[in-house]
Amino acid sequence: MKKNLTIVLIDDDPLDIELFRAYISRIKEFQADILAFHEWNTGAQQSLVHADIIVLDYYLGSETALDIIKKIKHQGNDIPVIILTSSEDTDTAAKISRHGADDYLVKGNVDAIQLKKSILNALERLDLRRESNILKEQIQILQRLEAMGTLAGGIAHDFNNILSPIMGYAEMLLSNNNLDDTARNGLIQIVKGATRAKDLIHQILTFSNQEGQHQVLPLKMHLIVNEVLKLMRASLPSTIKVSASIDKKNTMVMADPTQIHQIVVNLMTNAFHAMEKTGGELSIILESVTLHETMMMGINVIPGDYVTLCVKDTGHGIPKNIQNQVFDPYFTTKKQGKGTGLGLAMVHGIVKKNNGYISLYSEEGKGTELHIYLPLLKDNKIIPAKGKIEEKVCNKTDAHVLIVDDEQEFKR
Repeated sequence: MKKNLTIVLIDDDPLDIELFRAYISRIKEFQADILAFHEWNTGAQQSLVHADIIVLDYYLGSETALDIIKKIKHQGNDIPVIILTSSEDTDTAAKISRHGADDYLVKGNVDAIQLKKSILNALERLDLRRESNILKEQIQILQRLEAMGTLAGGIAHDFNNILSPIMGYAEMLLSNNNLDDTARNGLIQIVKGATRAKDLIHQILTFSNQEGQHQVLPLKMHLIVNEVLKLMRASLPSTIKVSASIDKKNTMVMADPTQIHQIVVNLMTNAFHAMEKTGGELSIILESVTLHETMMMGINVIPGDYVTLCVKDTGHGIPKNIQNQVFDPYFTTKKQGKGTGLGLAMVHGIVKKNNGYISLYSEEGKGTELHIYLPLLKDNKIIPAKGKIEEKVCNKTDAHVLIVDDEQEFKR
């Protein structure tokens, strides 16, 4: 809690204002600056910008405290409100509660102890409200991501069915030695375009958590991070300084090496784009950490040991009002040609599939930090595969192949 509070007091009785000041002066838990007004006027409204808490007399001329609360809430302010009333009947108390006041105190029964408890409780409720709102926003984000993932997965599946015969027929035609150069070059371009489309489908399926089997194995993340660093350093301009702090001891995780490579490349590329015009510093930190019970992206984090990758830049930062959208598919702030909007969505899908977590911190004009947390593989033990896969060679030349598919192109 803040030690220095600004309290806006609106009361039309000067004696009540002086009494309130006297009570506040006896409270040792915090220091308070009191901005007192006799009515709800322009000065009182403007003072809300600096207010930590509002104390209202119930009756203020032609208006009541309930009318003022409506106006405050209508402006989007979530400042805690305490009402001073002369009545302690249940109807008044119910009205005050329904209109969103955090507490009410009955004049004549108030002392410094009661006032202190009321202010501290109101501030605590404010913190709880804000945490609840953050949680709701994060849950909505996760629900939106899940819905988009389902939709993207369905589209990618259908698109893959269309793409496969295009690639298959093009590759079969290329095997014809009687093709002229024009036809061959055209078919090569078809295969190249189809291959790019296939890679895009793979990204969509990765985001939607519906991709096929990957080579998940124990790997040391620092080896991949160092490999990407070498590649990226060669392509980054001299205006961007790259610094790295890589722990080489405790970086063993269970994951697909290609996907880890994709994560590092995407995060470093985003950081580069944020500093492309102005230059700056790109920092890579890889280390092992212990996470305790906390919340991350609206999810309860499972306590334990994790390998964390932090990619930090000093670029333009991300506006606060769109930070909740950066993991949405196809959402991008980059200019056309700079990105598809799938990068961070894909990173989110990979991290989630590997039982990890991702967090973002950004300030406009100061830069962005992205943290990836993946479970640490204990004791760096690689579990050997059990048994051996026996390869059987079929010498039969008149075998039959059964094809089951709902697409007619695959049956030809």
